[in-house]
Amino acid sequence: EKSPPTVMAREYSKIIRQAWQRRELIQLGETMAQSARNAADPDGLIETSERELLQIQTSAASISLVSGAEVMDRVEHELENPRAAYGVRSGLSPIDDVSGGFMPGELWLLAGRPGSGKSAIASSAALNIATNGRGASDEPLGVIEICSEMTVEQMGRRHVADLCYEIHGPAAPSYSAMRKRQVSDAQRKMIREAAAKIRALGTMRSLYRTGLTVAALRSIIRRQKSAWARQGTQIGLVTVDHVGLLRASANTRGRTEAQGEVAREMKELAGELNIPLLALVQLNRQVEGRDDKRPMLSDLRDSGEWEENADGVIGVYRDAYYAQREPEPKRHDLKLLWDERRTSPFVDAIFMKIREGEMQTVKLWADMGRNAIRGGAPDSYFEYRSRDLLDPDVPLFGPTGFE
Repeated sequence: EKSPPTVMAREYSKIIRQAWQRRELIQLGETMAQSARNAADPDGLIETSERELLQIQTSAASISLVSGAEVMDRVEHELENPRAAYGVRSGLSPIDDVSGGFMPGELWLLAGRPGSGKSAIASSAALNIATNGRGASDEPLGVIEICSEMTVEQMGRRHVADLCYEIHGPAAPSYSAMRKRQVSDAQRKMIREAAAKIRALGTMRSLYRTGLTVAALRSIIRRQKSAWARQGTQIGLVTVDHVGLLRASANTRGRTEAQGEVAREMKELAGELNIPLLALVQLNRQVEGRDDKRPMLSDLRDSGEWEENADGVIGVYRDAYYAQREPEPKRHDLKLLWDERRTSPFVDAIFMKIREGEMQTVKLWADMGRNAIRGGAPDSYFEYRSRDLLDPDVPLFGPTGFE
């Protein structure tokens, strides 16, 4: 018998794939019906079913081999059309210049000790993207913030303080002052103005939940991605603060094994949904016992698989955090140095791993009390700093002891 013409090969392969998908859906439906009758944990069954549905949708494409010719076509296309390989820019130019932006399918880690500023960096980047981010086709970019430590109200106060600072500079209230309701009438007006701008954003979603599994996380993100896609919005970034509080989906023995499983699932999640993931990671306590407390890859807590699965790892170090906890030196020259360190507004972002780039350290500027992280010192900083030097009773920054 005659074989079908090769020109129809693609169409026939599509028909075969669709038939396979129908068989898989029928089998999954029957399994779900059977399991639902005896399910002790319906939520767990929903998570499992959603994951298997997503695998049916993506598995055929994920195992396709790509020829060398097609790879070279893609490389040349990206070279000549920069927006074809679009990296989402965080709005923090020193990080964006080194990373090239966060690419879809990538898992990035932001690693630091408590108080280092990693949550502030992630929060500021999220607000930047939700406010100004545009995709490869100029579509708006949405941001999802998942937090296991802060409530959505706490995250909201940080965003408002950050945006107030962006608009009004050092006159803006700190998020701690907002929490304590220690704000002036003028600052209340600033807060309402910033809150109205954030309220109008359709590109930001936040969730506070402890004990999430990656399967549950996948379900949350997939639903929001579908909802935004119908509105012409693309996911620009998902932040998870912090991954040490995620639970492994599988039965694991010990924390190290559990976190290894979470690390692998997080990388798979970024690839399956084709989104950039920014995961916040705690460092080991051993850092505190070293003279040099700058983070290293070996400081990553719980599992080396975080290092292995990440496309990039950024360590966060804030010298002011440690200087503020040191006793005041008695010698005048040492006191001057100590005073400069404890009031320093700079945060080091240390690229400890990057798949396509060079390991280096860049500096960010921060007003920690207002959750304002910037690529460099704002112009107003120098004006107010000069005034502060002339009148030490005039406060320049909000509290600096917060992350």
